[in-house]
Amino acid sequence: MPDHGDSDDDEKLRARKLVEQVKQIIRNDPANWASNLEKIGFEWFDDNYGDQEVIEEQQATPQNLNQEYLCAYFEGNIPLSQEVLTSFEIERNSEDPNYPLIRKYFKQANPYLKKLILSGLDLNPTHQPLLCDLSFFHEFSPLLTELIERYVQACLREQDMLQFSELVKDFYYHTHPDGYDAVHALKEIFLPDSAKGQLVCEFEIELNHQPESIEF
Repeated sequence: MPDHGDSDDDEKLRARKLVEQVKQIIRNDPANWASNLEKIGFEWFDDNYGDQEVIEEQQATPQNLNQEYLCAYFEGNIPLSQEVLTSFEIERNSEDPNYPLIRKYFKQANPYLKKLILSGLDLNPTHQPLLCDLSFFHEFSPLLTELIERYVQACLREQDMLQFSELVKDFYYHTHPDGYDAVHALKEIFLPDSAKGQLVCEFEIELNHQPESIEF
């Protein structure tokens, strides 16, 4: 006879995984969470959203000199330089970034964009926005091993405990959908009585006490 207790546990496990996956999607790309949720099976009454996003990307053009400079790099017309890295940072921090324009290069898994992100992380391994960019790139061109290595290096180097705590969360949410247990990996690196080890354990407790449902 079937064990109904085991069935309930399986349902809870699936629900928790779905909660974690949704949170990771929203955290990773808040501007496009709806279309990204569609990729894992969510359906919407307004199914024109995804088509509209594609149309926006197809019609997207540079709106300023900074964006023209970035596109010239993404198209292979100019080499990577500090000026290109700075332009990318400026665009990300803009009050009105051209999301469709930059997003289409992520979706194309543009090799120049990947090189830019990795070069930026070589210069600043703990740069959280670039790590998030690498995670987003991973959605279209899998590079889990490199993503893990970059997050581990960031966690090793980060000395600000508040920033470290955020890195731990990002590391977990950006790799867990691929079946990787970042919390377990970090517990192997940082002793439980160290400041970093304690923060990892605190996040593990937080995960274990997450609700089984999401409130919108």
